[in-house]
Amino acid sequence: MKFMSLAAVAALGAALCAVSPSPASAQTRDNVYAVSGVHVDATAANAAAAQQAGFTAAQRAAFERLIRRLTVPNELVARGMPAAEGAALEALVLSVDVEEERRSATRYIGRLTVRFDPSGIRSLLRQQGLTVVDTRTAPVLIAPIVSSGV
Repeated sequence: MKFMSLAAVAALGAALCAVSPSPASAQTRDNVYAVSGVHVDATAANAAAAQQAGFTAAQRAAFERLIRRLTVPNELVARGMPAAEGAALEALVLSVDVEEERRSATRYIGRLTVRFDPSGIRSLLRQQGLTVVDTRTAPVLIAPIVSSGV
């Protein structure tokens, strides 16, 4: 009976992982419209106002990160960052989720995820004459193969 070498077993395992479905490979293109890890630090007269200011700041910061993610850099430089403030920005936001937060009587510190409406963002960018690049390629697994020379 012949046994497979360790390198062959590792290569086979890597190949199986590469073709098996996983949450990463099942990602939809709309997940591109979620911006996570947005840090905010807001101060206001009371805790509720500080939290609201933090959420508003997160929406603005996430919007800018999303626009940079979805557009061609040269086009964005030439045409400028699209404007979305107040109610216009809120209309583009589907949800704001808290990843981590700390509060005091007048301060809100948090790390948030902001999810945007894909069709609304696409429309805004196209109206500004910007190309929308919102597709991601499938994940690729790179595994080293070790040969013992035997």
